[in-house]
Amino acid sequence: MMRHIDDLRDAIAQRLPPSDQRFLLHELEVDLRNNCQSEEQMMQHDGFPDEQAHRQAHQALYRTLHRLERILLGGEVKATLEELRVVRETIQNHILQEDARIANWHRVQNISPDSPD
Repeated sequence: MMRHIDDLRDAIAQRLPPSDQRFLLHELEVDLRNNCQSEEQMMQHDGFPDEQAHRQAHQALYRTLHRLERILLGGEVKATLEELRVVRETIQNHILQEDARIANWHRVQNISPDSPD
């Protein structure tokens, strides 16, 4: 995901056409949604007790991307780059805090998050 953010940042800074920027934002959103869906399937399968709260955290990530999209469509480079920085920090914080809770729970339960059983 961070690669998509970097690519989008570069496209905005280089003032690539809006269609290119929107495509890169779409790629970021697809990657984020795929990652979140995979996590949600794993949490459901493994019986993660805070699944609903984590799903709500995913919804917050989607709202952050939608806010970025509105700003991007406005065409203001400085505001878009600032919001993209916020998106990066939000995703990083989600990984370090929310996803870490899942990993810790898996460790305590002695469940490998990569195994189907």
